[in-house]
Amino acid sequence: RNQRVLKVPDGRMLQKTSVYLQAKGITRLLIDGQVYKL
Repeated sequence: RNQRVLKVPDGRMLQKTSVYLQAKGITRLLIDGQVYKL
């Protein structure tokens, strides 16, 4: 599997960046040790 982990400091940024991240093929984020699916 080709997985990359991005650390996002502010959860509010997710709303702005989720479309951009999905366009790059990123579907999961690791925040404070928890994995979130977009």
